[in-house]
Amino acid sequence: MERRRPVDHGNTLQQKRRARFAAVSFVFFAMSAAWAQDLAQRIGAINAALHNREFEAALELLRPALQMEPRNELLWTMQGKAYTGEGRDKEALASFGNALRIAPDYIPGESADRFRRRQRGSDSGPAASAATAKR
Repeated sequence: MERRRPVDHGNTLQQKRRARFAAVSFVFFAMSAAWAQDLAQRIGAINAALHNREFEAALELLRPALQMEPRNELLWTMQGKAYTGEGRDKEALASFGNALRIAPDYIPGESADRFRRRQRGSDSGPAASAATAKR
């Protein structure tokens, strides 16, 4: 008696795995792109709040962003700026410290320098900032 080979209808296990991987990859990349766009929008809103000196609003926007991106040095730096703007130096120092631990070379010099001058009592506000900017 002759053995018959099973008919291959294109539904091999390997093909099913490839199709499943392609579908999962597509969903992952679509979600990643959506999250990146959402993060960019959040950062824009936080920047606007900081620029308008709405520090409490910036902090409200930063809380969920930092929960989702706890290793983002930019978000920690922005939080430090918001805390500095509110005069909450201890919290600002902790935020800047987190940014430095994540990326030791990242923290923008102006923010860190202004914070250090304020801690030493040598920053007298906008006039001092303008003088520093001219250097």
